[in-house]
Amino acid sequence: MSINECKAIPVAFICDDNYALPTAVAITSMGLSKKRSTRYEIYILGVGLSEDSKKRLSSLNREDMAVTILDKSFSEKQAQVVQVRERVTPAALLKFDLPIIFSQQEKILYLDSDMLIQKDLEELYNTDLGNAYAGVVNDAITLWDKEHREWLHSTGSIYFNSGMLILNLKKMREDGIPEKLLEYRLTGNNFFMDQDALNVVFAGNIRLVSPQYNLLNCFFSWHSIEEMETLYQIEFPRCEEFVFQNAAILHFGDEKKPWRHYMGEYLSGLYNSIYKYSPYADIPLLLEGDPLARSEAIRADLEQSLSFRIGRAITWLPRKLRDLLRR
Repeated sequence: MSINECKAIPVAFICDDNYALPTAVAITSMGLSKKRSTRYEIYILGVGLSEDSKKRLSSLNREDMAVTILDKSFSEKQAQVVQVRERVTPAALLKFDLPIIFSQQEKILYLDSDMLIQKDLEELYNTDLGNAYAGVVNDAITLWDKEHREWLHSTGSIYFNSGMLILNLKKMREDGIPEKLLEYRLTGNNFFMDQDALNVVFAGNIRLVSPQYNLLNCFFSWHSIEEMETLYQIEFPRCEEFVFQNAAILHFGDEKKPWRHYMGEYLSGLYNSIYKYSPYADIPLLLEGDPLARSEAIRADLEQSLSFRIGRAITWLPRKLRDLLRR
């Protein structure tokens, strides 16, 4: 069977210009980690993407990984949503519209842009959802922030992270979920842009999958490995690097992002190893908190200073005269 005869796995991303770069890196990582027999059909829902961003993202298109950019804008009701947290833009509200946008699809895999995909996703996509609205991974809030769940009046016993969703589009359309999600977002208690609404409206009608498919690195900074084992009921390696290596999908869900902040030698090295194959490889990453980047920035500032240029001229002139005399 040729690659074109394989049933494609539909995958959706949502991004604006602020997230075009990490979206490109995430898709690059998908291409590097997939099996030869797997074929992805990737849809990027773009909100106000520049022509440069579209060009770079479109360059990821290939035979076994089709990339399509869909220009999207907000409806009048979506435009009324107030942004609570600066780093999560209203573009995330397009998750609510996925059953409508992909009206011919019964199922789709949604991924946030702040991820690295390290393993093939066919097994994840083939999760049997039954009548559940989505396949998800539970969030640390499930155990350690019960007050948040009580504040939401959520009837579900699990609070999940919405960075990875295997969505049962058919069931969501049948039950009018897109309208219910937006209505809740406009009238209910919300802290997260889309995550609270999804948890409340899905009301526990979900299918849990392995945390390896949405492993948030920040959880292992906030909690011990033993606490994470209690949350997920599985054993983790005692070394964080091994935990991150084993993840099928590594999610940088904290405010610190690997394309902006130094994440330590291992995580920053890992991200850069994928970044260099992305369409943005020509743009050097200057990471906040990176000792090397800081020293380079200091050197660049120094080289622009008048005193540095004068000093360089003073040392250059004698060398030039000496070279002339030797001829």
